[in-house]
Amino acid sequence: MGRAGHYVDEALEWLVCGLGHAGIATSEVQVSLAGGAHCVDSGIGDANVRAALEWLARRGLRPLRCDTGGTVVRKLHWSLGTGELQIATGGRIDMERA
Repeated sequence: MGRAGHYVDEALEWLVCGLGHAGIATSEVQVSLAGGAHCVDSGIGDANVRAALEWLARRGLRPLRCDTGGTVVRKLHWSLGTGELQIATGGRIDMERA
């Protein structure tokens, strides 16, 4: 594996490996997927979302929540104590500056 987390498939494998080291099985986790905005005209955001969904499907996992794509800026707040994920959107990505 290259730099851990540099590509979506590597990031997910790295995450599952870390969970395994902590004694947590993937069957015990809840999955949410956020991001993949179109910040440049490269299609990378869409490709990453597709790759993540395919990776999850191959392992029998399905996101309970999916907030992906578009041109919105997302800010995530994840409470480790409760497991709650808040996804705030605000503003749009300035395509001319991206």
